[in-house]
Amino acid sequence: MFRPNPAKSSPNSDVTEVVPPGHLYAGEVQYDDTLPAGSVLGQYIVERVIGRGGGGVVYAAHHESQPRTVAIKVLRAEMACYPSMITRFLREAEAVRKIRHPNIIEIYEISELEPGRPYYVMELLEGTDLRKLLQVHGRFATRELLELLEPICGAVGAAHEAGIVHRDIKANNVVVVENKGRRLVKLLDFGIAKMLGPETAGQGLTEPGAMLGTAHNMAPEQIRCERLDGRVDIYALGVLIYQLLTGQFPFHADDPRQVALLHLQAPAPRPSALAQVPPALDAVVLKCLEKRPEKRFSSAAELLVALRAAVGLSEPAGGDISQLAVGVHLELRSGDDEEPSDEVFEDLSNVLDTSEQILTRAGFALPLHTSTALLGVRIAAHEEAAERVALAALVAELTSALEARGGRQASVQVTLSFKVGQALTRDNGTSRAVVGGPLLDLGTWADASRSGVR
Repeated sequence: MFRPNPAKSSPNSDVTEVVPPGHLYAGEVQYDDTLPAGSVLGQYIVERVIGRGGGGVVYAAHHESQPRTVAIKVLRAEMACYPSMITRFLREAEAVRKIRHPNIIEIYEISELEPGRPYYVMELLEGTDLRKLLQVHGRFATRELLELLEPICGAVGAAHEAGIVHRDIKANNVVVVENKGRRLVKLLDFGIAKMLGPETAGQGLTEPGAMLGTAHNMAPEQIRCERLDGRVDIYALGVLIYQLLTGQFPFHADDPRQVALLHLQAPAPRPSALAQVPPALDAVVLKCLEKRPEKRFSSAAELLVALRAAVGLSEPAGGDISQLAVGVHLELRSGDDEEPSDEVFEDLSNVLDTSEQILTRAGFALPLHTSTALLGVRIAAHEEAAERVALAALVAELTSALEARGGRQASVQVTLSFKVGQALTRDNGTSRAVVGGPLLDLGTWADASRSGVR
């Protein structure tokens, strides 16, 4: 809950001004629901406003007793009277927490400022969004393009695996943080994300026929308010690639309605008309920008493979190499046709927690961690035959632990798949980490060994 901090707040704080880091507000109070510097939300103390949107205000804050800085997004008071806005705000936070990917902003907790006015606490990124970076940097070379698109495609692929379509991928929803000469890329703003599959009546993010998104980045089916799947994000990635290569949008006009019409009717332009782009890269962009979804790349992983090939790389830029690695994939299903009971939810959580502990203890990283799936990977330390034996023993241990868990529900079905294969690894400064490759693409797991937990 929110409470003023009398030691730090001031009746003369100017709550409408966005000020640079290290400064506090000063001036006359204006009518606004912005929280003054020094306000306390749970265990965090507000420092300053760092962003504003139509639905929420984002603050920089620090922990009361720990050396931890965060960003806090609070729903605007005037939006809290609309149940749909509260639902959308909370859906964004839950969607991001469900994905848990290193290239998607991390959300730590969700709470309420006051009844019916939620906020969530997330990591604070001291970086620059791609739109501003493009303005300063200008067009990106193809190798730089890969450095940016690899993590973005990884984030989008993880979202789709978790059953979430972003629907608003654009340059200003991607933040780039420079850290010791390396770029950390984060995908933001799942505020209009769409959950794949049937939703409970009345709990969707939009009403039928409502169009959400940004005109310059919207796929034709999004403009027509049709049923969407992950290929709407592939279209937006094509727009982003075009923009990074040329400095412009593929379609532009003063009126957003005219932009939308161009997306619906006009042939997609080739990036090479404005920049030095090889024909193979033209083809990748044009495939992303196909009007019909079935003609686009089927996944972000497929797009990334084509993108690497188009610039003459079989592996990612930045010194990444292909190595033998091992993987374990856990998939959860609930046989209940209706909303799962509390007991089922608890059992699902127990399965995930137990699996995470065993895999982490065995040295596995978890590039995919959702409410219904886990993917654990680690670089192989021995020859393939020895790794297969060790992997089979680990899966047997995991199977035994899951079968012996307390509170098992008959409707909860657990499937374990395990595989030894190639993965792309990257030097992170202290060791090598798995960052991509076939092992992280579940579409390549058709030949994986499987074990069902009874």
